[in-house]
Amino acid sequence: MNESDVVRIGEELKKYDLMEKDREIKKWGTIPCIFEAITSKKILFDEELLNFFEMEAQNQKLSAEDLIKFALLHEEGHIVIPQEKTSGSFWSKIISVFYSKMYFQPFWNNEYHSDEYAVMGLLLNQPGLKSWRVLQSIFEATETCQTRRNKPPTNLYKYPPSIERVKKAEKLFYKLQNAKQNEIWEYISSLKTGNP
Repeated sequence: MNESDVVRIGEELKKYDLMEKDREIKKWGTIPCIFEAITSKKILFDEELLNFFEMEAQNQKLSAEDLIKFALLHEEGHIVIPQEKTSGSFWSKIISVFYSKMYFQPFWNNEYHSDEYAVMGLLLNQPGLKSWRVLQSIFEATETCQTRRNKPPTNLYKYPPSIERVKKAEKLFYKLQNAKQNEIWEYISSLKTGNP
């Protein structure tokens, strides 16, 4: 897999109205082992990560395209869903870092909502695909990529635990598995308006 495959998959998702038509998707060598929504117009990714997606997909009897779809939809979620921000004074933020996960909760909610967007997008695009398994495979591929490239893990406090994210994705998948398409679109709309 290479950049043209990722762009092709993005174009397919655009046809389903799961990505904005003007979304630019391209490789970027300075962000190892991740897909990243850099601006409101652009999703960048590490092309080398695609090799790890292929290996993990093969191990799990999935398609690397499924992992790419989830990653693109997750990043699209970061762009189209209003992102929560931390609030309070500088000192209240510093104190909250030491006393609770309260400071990081908005970041965690952003990740959960973007996972939800990807789960629902795959339910619309490939209804039989267990999207929570795809998310688990993305975590495995990313961890392998980071290990082999001697890249330290991403900020562990900023992101919720992988296992928790997979459990939430699985729960949402089974909740919406038999939903009608218009019900899933309504849920997507509620995410986009900030009222999930």
